[in-house]
Amino acid sequence: MYCVTDQESALRSIAMECRTPAIAEVDLLALLTLLADIEAPGDVIEMGCFQGGTSLALARVITLFCPTRTLHLVDSFRGLPEPTGEDGEFAEKASMTADLADLVDKFDPDRKSVV
Repeated sequence: MYCVTDQESALRSIAMECRTPAIAEVDLLALLTLLADIEAPGDVIEMGCFQGGTSLALARVITLFCPTRTLHLVDSFRGLPEPTGEDGEFAEKASMTADLADLVDKFDPDRKSVV
């Protein structure tokens, strides 16, 4: 786990470890810093978690800095719908499909607490 000496170094370590092609490390670090610092009450929800890289980073920050919050992940795991003209030239049908079992393995390989 992490030896947390200060918040910034812990957040940088988590951002580097959990970075994904979908989100730049600097953007992930900004998101994690905001989550660690925010004083508003409430849980955290990620809509569309794909393979769980950002989800894992969010979970680690919650555990270290705001353990009263609960992380909720929502995804169809079927990928994106049929692209339309508004989506641009790089949109692909069913891109970003993921396997729920792979995501669960990142959080709870023994399947003891994930529903």
